[in-house]
Amino acid sequence: MQAPWGTKPVWAAPLPLRTKTFTMRVSRKSRAKPTQPDDDEDQSAQDEGQSAEVLEFVTAIDEFKRKNQKPFPSWSEVLGVLRSLGWRRERKSA
Repeated sequence: MQAPWGTKPVWAAPLPLRTKTFTMRVSRKSRAKPTQPDDDEDQSAQDEGQSAEVLEFVTAIDEFKRKNQKPFPSWSEVLGVLRSLGWRRERKSA
């Protein structure tokens, strides 16, 4: 299709095909398998305590989102939920 002024429109030009390929190098460290904790019993006991805290936090956030009809609470609102759960910042002694 010719433009009325006699030149081809820019959009009519064929797009060049990509011919370059890129390779990514991955270091051996990033491919290393994660290390297992030395003492599985201590780790599982710690995980159980954390999982109860995590479950309490997630439940409180979910309740906040439903109550306020907000799918994405702001960070200040998350801080408010933490404070309602009893979280307080520890002050470092001088």
